[in-house]
Amino acid sequence: ADSGAMRVHAFDQSETLLGTATLGAELQEQAPDADTVLIAVGGGGLIGGVASWYEGGVSIIGVEPELAPTLTRALEAGAPVDAEAGGIAADSLAPKRVGTLMFPIAQKFVSRVVLVPDDAIVDAQRKLWDVLRIVAEPGGATALAALLARRYVPRAGERIAVVICGANTDAVSFKENSMSGLFVPSVQTGNLVFVSGHIAKRNGEPWVGRLGETMTTAEGQQAARAVAEDLLKTLGDLSRVKRIVKVMVLVNSAPDFTEQHLVANGASELLRKKVSEHARSAFGVAQLPYGVCVEIELVAELA
Repeated sequence: ADSGAMRVHAFDQSETLLGTATLGAELQEQAPDADTVLIAVGGGGLIGGVASWYEGGVSIIGVEPELAPTLTRALEAGAPVDAEAGGIAADSLAPKRVGTLMFPIAQKFVSRVVLVPDDAIVDAQRKLWDVLRIVAEPGGATALAALLARRYVPRAGERIAVVICGANTDAVSFKENSMSGLFVPSVQTGNLVFVSGHIAKRNGEPWVGRLGETMTTAEGQQAARAVAEDLLKTLGDLSRVKRIVKVMVLVNSAPDFTEQHLVANGASELLRKKVSEHARSAFGVAQLPYGVCVEIELVAELA
């Protein structure tokens, strides 16, 4: 805000849709003979932009995780509505509801939406790496999963384009087809420990909320402190930790919420008290896994 830069919503903003429409332009240039385009759906910013570019010139198929059917529920209801927000791709494809700007575009230009299970998404991730050496996060591999799981079966001679987007994963972490198999709490290299993002929990359950909408800054600080406590548990014996090097705090934020740094203080105060001062970044995001309010990761140096 201080820099004067434009605020850009992850999916529900005209500039976002204009930007994602350029992907449609590039795809049409690179694959002019495509009959059908498969695109993963979360808030709908990507599929909305691409569909608006093609304007019915190709068949647009939306692909959603079974545990995050945002566009499916909206089309059933005739308007954007809250939907389930879980599963392996929740960090990128589970914003509770699709955007109001993309919805009429979807009604007009999206041919159909199919749902895929989590195990098919994991399988698609693995095949992208094993065969093409493409590293894709679960949300990025979801569209391909529709083909592999035969949730979308092409007709004879149909030419298919699949949009793969998002690389927030580690290809070497692929395990069995389960959500827990893809998550590694921490990785050590040399004397540095990289602790994966931990989400806020309350009474053992995801601490759901959005700062500036359903939660106050003070409540966000409490959630951040709870995450910091879990991060320290992951580090284990603190006597072997020389210092906390860097902390990154992600805050599930309403568009006009600007106190992410204050929320992050809830974690920083505890980490400084227990271990050391540290470098830090705090970001506001449109959504987090399971709809939680805060997610934090850190880097620590061992003695």
